[in-house]
Amino acid sequence: MSARRFGVGWVVAFGLAVIAPALAQAQGTITGRVVQSSTLRPLAGAQVSIPGTGIGALANNDGRFLLVNVPVGQHTVRAEIIGFGTKQATVTVAAGQTATAEFQMETQALGLDEIVVTGTAGGVQRRSIGNVVNTISAEKQLETRTPESVQTLLSGSTPGVMVNVGVGNVGAGGNVMIRGMSTMGGSGRAVLTSAPLLFIDGVRANGGTDSQASGGSTSRLNDINPDDIERIEIIKGPAAATLYGTEASNGVIQIITKKGAMGSGTSVDLNVRQGASWFSNPTFPDNYGLAADGKTILIQNPYNDEIAAGNKIFRTGRLAGYGLSLRGGQQRLSYFMSGNYDDDEGYFKNNSLNRLTLRTNLQLAISDALDLSTDIGVISSETAFADTGTGGTSGMMAMILWGTPITKNTPQRGFMVGPPEYQDRIESTQKVNRQTASVTASYRATEWLAQRLVVGFDRTDLIGSKFFPQVPSAGFAFYAAESAGRKTVNNEREVHQTIDYSLTASFEPMAEVTTATSFGVQYFAKSTLQTQADGRIFPTPSVSTVTAGSVRTSTESFEENKTFGLFVQETVGWRNQAFLTAAMRADANSAFGESFKAAYYPKLSGTWTVSDAVTLPGVNSLRLRAAWGRSGLQPSAIAAIRTYSPLIGPNDGAGVRPGNVGNPDLKPEVASEFEAGFDAALLQNRVTAEVSHYRRRTKDAILSQDIAPSTGFLGSKSVNIGEITNQGFEFKLEVVPVQTSFLQLTLGGSLAFNRNRIENLGGQVIAADTRGRWQNLEGYEIGSMWSKYVATAAWSGTNLTGITCYGGPAGVRNLTADQMGKHPNMPCASAPYFYVGNPGPTRNGGLSQTLTIGNALTLNANWTYWGNSRTFSTTEWYRDKTQANSYYGVQRRLGTMDPVRAAAIQLADIDHVYMSRDDFLRLREVSLSYAIPNRLIEGFGVSRASLLLSAQNLYMWVHPDYTDQTDGKFKNLDPEARAPRDVLYGFQQATSILPHNLTTTLRLSF
Repeated sequence: MSARRFGVGWVVAFGLAVIAPALAQAQGTITGRVVQSSTLRPLAGAQVSIPGTGIGALANNDGRFLLVNVPVGQHTVRAEIIGFGTKQATVTVAAGQTATAEFQMETQALGLDEIVVTGTAGGVQRRSIGNVVNTISAEKQLETRTPESVQTLLSGSTPGVMVNVGVGNVGAGGNVMIRGMSTMGGSGRAVLTSAPLLFIDGVRANGGTDSQASGGSTSRLNDINPDDIERIEIIKGPAAATLYGTEASNGVIQIITKKGAMGSGTSVDLNVRQGASWFSNPTFPDNYGLAADGKTILIQNPYNDEIAAGNKIFRTGRLAGYGLSLRGGQQRLSYFMSGNYDDDEGYFKNNSLNRLTLRTNLQLAISDALDLSTDIGVISSETAFADTGTGGTSGMMAMILWGTPITKNTPQRGFMVGPPEYQDRIESTQKVNRQTASVTASYRATEWLAQRLVVGFDRTDLIGSKFFPQVPSAGFAFYAAESAGRKTVNNEREVHQTIDYSLTASFEPMAEVTTATSFGVQYFAKSTLQTQADGRIFPTPSVSTVTAGSVRTSTESFEENKTFGLFVQETVGWRNQAFLTAAMRADANSAFGESFKAAYYPKLSGTWTVSDAVTLPGVNSLRLRAAWGRSGLQPSAIAAIRTYSPLIGPNDGAGVRPGNVGNPDLKPEVASEFEAGFDAALLQNRVTAEVSHYRRRTKDAILSQDIAPSTGFLGSKSVNIGEITNQGFEFKLEVVPVQTSFLQLTLGGSLAFNRNRIENLGGQVIAADTRGRWQNLEGYEIGSMWSKYVATAAWSGTNLTGITCYGGPAGVRNLTADQMGKHPNMPCASAPYFYVGNPGPTRNGGLSQTLTIGNALTLNANWTYWGNSRTFSTTEWYRDKTQANSYYGVQRRLGTMDPVRAAAIQLADIDHVYMSRDDFLRLREVSLSYAIPNRLIEGFGVSRASLLLSAQNLYMWVHPDYTDQTDGKFKNLDPEARAPRDVLYGFQQATSILPHNLTTTLRLSF
C-alpha cells in the first residue's frame, strides 16, 4: 500500500515538474498603485484581487501591489478598502508580461451604500435605515491606535454611548450605557439592566460585568481581542432595536469579526506589543489624629513615609502582547485565523493579566446560491486583582486613605488595618474559559429570495477566588475580621444559545419602485449556574483551600430564560433614495407572568437621501431620517414565579418556607422611542455631520412593591407601575481642514445631551440606599441626589448644641433647593430632604485629531468627556465621620471648626457636603505611527511594516469642585475610576486611578 502511494505521488510530482514551465509561460503579472483620488495619497492596506481566481494581494505602504501567476487573458481587477468605494479595472495579461492597473479611490464620507446588520437576511444598505446606526471600524482604528480593550475602543467614539472603563487594575472593566438611564430594573438601584445586548457574529453573547474583589470588575466585552474585530455596529434605543425584541430597549452592540475574502490570496500579519504601566505621581492627603492627651494634633502621610524608608508600594508593570493571523481566500473559500497572547502587569504588585485568544473564521461558497460560514472564538484568561478599597478589611487605597498617625509607631505603620506588604499577599483571581461559535447558512433560492440561518452559542466558564492568608495569632489583625484566614470560590457558567432564521423577498413591482419583505423566527436561551464555597478560620498560614477552614458554607443557584420571537417587515424604496419601512415583532418569554402571553413591538421609519434628487450648493450628500419603534426589557428570570425556600425542620427533617410571592400578571417594560435627524457631507466630503434627536417613554416599568406580611410572604414583589421619560440630542462632526498629497489634518468630535425623568412610581418614593442620599421620586431623575441641610449649630466646649435643620411643610419629605429657608427650622431627625442634583452625566462625548505627514507619519489623539456629572465621595465621608482622620475630622473633635459644618459631619443624613461635580476631559490616548519605507523591508519578504508608539491616560482636566483640597478636603484620585455598580449613582470609594500606559507596537504583513 505504501509503495503504491509512493508511486502515485512520484508520477504526480514528475508530471507537475514537466508541465510547470509550460504553465509559467502561460501566466503573467499585474502591478499598479492604489491612491486617494483627491490627494493621490497612497492607500496602504487596500485589497486588490481578481474575483473568482483566488489571486489577490494587499497594497504596501506606498500603495503599490503585485499580483503574480495571473493566467493569460482579460481579467477584471477589483480594489477595495474600508471608508472608500470599490473600484474595478479591466486588464489584459500576456504570457510572461506585466500589465498595469491604477486605482484612484473616492472617499465615502457617510457610507450610505455600506451594508449593516439589522436582523434581516443579508443586512441592508445604510441609506434605507430610518435610524442612526454608528459603525466603528476597529481594523482602521488599530492602524493608528493601541486601545487597551474593546471598551476603550468604544470610549468617546460614539455620541450617546457612555463607557465606564473601570478602575486602576489591569484587566478591569465596567459597564456600557446607551442614551442614558430609562429603567430602574425592578428596584431602586439598577446596575446591569441598562446594559445593551451584545451579539458576536450573529450570536447573542455575554456582555455583562463580573465583580471580583473590591475594586476589580471585569467586562465580558473585553474578553474579545480588538485585533480580531473588523467593525462594531451600535444600534441605539427601541426605534432601532425593534427587531431584536424583548431585552433590546437599551440598545444593541454588534461585533463582526474579521473575515477573509475569496480570491484575495493569502496575507500573514504579525504584531508585537511591549510597554509599561504605572501610577503617575501618587499624591495622597495627610492623615490626622489626636494624641493621648486629646489635644495634640498628629499628622502623617503613610505613603510618603514608606517611600522615604525605601519601600515601594507601587511598581512599574510590564505590558506585552503577541499576535499572529492568517487571512485570505481562494476561488470558493476564504479564511481568517488568529492567535493572540497578552501578558500584562499592573502597577499594583499583585495585579496581572494573562490571556490567550484563538479564532478561526471560514466561509465556503458551496454553490452560486449557497454560502456557509463558521466563526469560532476561544478565550482563556487569568486575572489577578489588587483590592482597591473596601470597608476596613482590605484594599491598598483604603489602607492609605483611611489610616491614622496614632498607629505610626506600631506594626500597622499608620495604615488603616495593615501595612502594604500584607495587602500584596491577598489573592483575588478570576479565571475565564470562553467559547463562542456560530454557523451561518445563506441561501439565495432565486434572485429575489434570500434566506439566512444562524445557529450558535456563547459559553463562559468563570472561577473567581479570593484568599486571605491567616495572620499568626501573635501578630496583628492585618485583615480585620478576615485575619483568621478565609477563602471564597465562585464558579459560574453562563450559556447563551441562538437560533435565528430570516428571509427577505425583494421585488420591483413597477419602474423605480422596490419592495423588500422580510420574515424572521428567533429563539434565544440563557442559563446561569452559580456555586459558591466559603471557608474561614484556618489552622495555619500555609493552608489555602476552602476545606481547610473550620467554618464552611456553600450555595448553589440556577436560572434559565428563553425567548421565542417572530417578526415581519416591509420596506418600500423609490429610486434608491427614499425608503419607508414598517415592521412588527411578537415575543413570548419564560420570565413573563402566567397571565401575560406575548409582547408586541411595532416599528415605522422613513428616510430620504435628498442629495440624490436635488443638487444643493456645497452639499455632497444629505439624508433625512426618522423612526419610531418599541422594544422591551424583560423581568428577572423568576420574578413572576411563586417560590418556596428549603429549610431544616423539626428533628432535622426537610421543610420549606415562603420565598418569592411572584406575580402572574408581570410583563416586560415597554419603551417607545421617536428619533429624527440627518446626515450630511459638505464641501467635497471634507465636512461630515450627524445630528439626532430622540424622545423615549418607558411604560410598565418594573418596580418593587412591599407585600403584606399577612400573606405569609415577606419582602416585596415585582410590579409594572412605573413610567420614565428620556430624551436627548446627539451630534457628530468630522472636518478635514487640510488635505494635500503631503499633509492631512482630520478633526472629529461627538457630543450627546441626555436627561431622564420619573413620571410615575405609583405614589412611591424609592430610596436607592438606606440613608436617603439617592432617591427615586416622581418629577426627578433616576437616582437623584438628596440631603438634609443644617441651619443652626453652636459649640459648647467640644460638644455641639442648638442643632436644627432647614424645615418644610408638614408631611413633605422632599423639597427643591429654592424652598430652603422659607419654612421654620426644625429638628434634623424630622427635617425634609432637599434636592442636590442629577447624578448625571447629562453630557458625554469625545474628540479626535489625526495629523498625517507625508506617507509615513500619523499623529493621533483621542479624548473622552463627561459633563454635568456628580459624585458622592465615600472616601471623604469616611475620613471625616467614621475614621476622623481628616483635617475636618480632627477639628470637629477639638471643637475648633465652623459648627454648622461640624454638625453636618456629625449627623447621619447630612450628605450634601460630600456631593460634588466631577466633570472631566481625559486624553484617552495619544499615538504616533510610522509606516516603515518599502526600501527598508523589501529584502525580508515584508509587504507592509509599521511602528506605533502609544500612551494612554496621560492627562485629565477635572471640575474644580472635585479637585479642591483646601482645608484638608479630599474627594478621590480619579473621577472616572469607579466600580460598575457605582456608576449610575455617582458613588466612589477609595478608588485607584486609571493606569498610565506607554506601549510600542510593531506590525508586519507578509
